[in-house]
Amino acid sequence: MFIDSHAHLCDDTLWENVNPILERARLAQVETVVVICTNGKELQRALTLGLPIVAGTTPHEAHTLGDAEFPIFEEAARGGK
Repeated sequence: MFIDSHAHLCDDTLWENVNPILERARLAQVETVVVICTNGKELQRALTLGLPIVAGTTPHEAHTLGDAEFPIFEEAARGGK
């Protein structure tokens, strides 16, 4: 069993190809993919995939994104997503 523990599948550069990427992972016997989200847009996309998610902003962006993004992350976490 393989697990991809750090996949930025929901950023703009990969999102349009997320289904073929996940299919290739499945064919390579990757059982679980953990999706990493660093903003609310990526989190909303990730919630549609039904995969485990880790969400938060990076330390160097916390001062600019924190106030806007943290409530989105908190809402998803409180909702059990």
